[in-house]
Amino acid sequence: MGSLCGKKFPKEFKVLLLGPEDAGKTSLLYQIKMHEKVVTIPTLGFNVENVTHKKANFLIFDLGKFETGSPKEFYEGTDFIIYVVDSTDERKLYEASKKLSILLDDEELKDAGLAIAANKNESKNALDTYEIIERLELKRISRNWTVIATTGITGEGTKEILDYMVEYFTEKYLKKPEEKDVEPIKKKINKDFNSQKLEEEIKEIDEFKIMKD
Repeated sequence: MGSLCGKKFPKEFKVLLLGPEDAGKTSLLYQIKMHEKVVTIPTLGFNVENVTHKKANFLIFDLGKFETGSPKEFYEGTDFIIYVVDSTDERKLYEASKKLSILLDDEELKDAGLAIAANKNESKNALDTYEIIERLELKRISRNWTVIATTGITGEGTKEILDYMVEYFTEKYLKKPEEKDVEPIKKKINKDFNSQKLEEEIKEIDEFKIMKD
C-alpha cells in the first residue's frame, strides 16, 4: 500500500442508496454521514449527503421511494450502489432480489460497484449473511459484491461499507495492473461466515476454476 499513499482519486464518486421501502435507508445514510441515530419519516423525494472517508469523496443519494423506474438522471454517472435490505423480513427479500436484478441490468448501472447492506441486524430475527446471499441469489451476479451486516441504530457496519468502497475504487483507479488482486472473486466471501461455510465457499470457487481451466 505504500506506493499508493501519494495517489489521489480522480473524482468524487456518485453512490446510490437503494432498496425496498422501510429497509432503513435514510437511517443508514445518517449513520454513514454523522455516526448517530436520527428520527426519520418515509422519504418522499430524495436525500443527498457528501461523505469523505480515507481521502475518498462520496456523494450519496438516498432515493427513498425512487427505486426501479426512477428518473434516469439519478442513474447516470453512478459509480457505486449500496443496496439496503431488511434482514428480518424474509417475505420482502424475494421482491428485493427481483428489483436488484432489474437495477443491475440497467445500462446506466452496468459498471457500478455493489455492496449489500443487510440492515436491522440488531434484531434476534435477522438472517445471517449466508442466508441473505441465498435469498437474494447473489451468486448469479457477475460483478464483484459484498454483503455487510448493518444497523441504523448503532451504525454497525457503516464503516465497513465505506472501507469496502475505498478498497473497490483503489483497486479500480489507483493500482497498476500488476498490483491488482489476481483472484477478486474470493472477496465475495463475507468475513461474517462461520469457518465451515467459508471453507465450503472457497472449495466451490476453486473447483469451478479447475473445471474452467
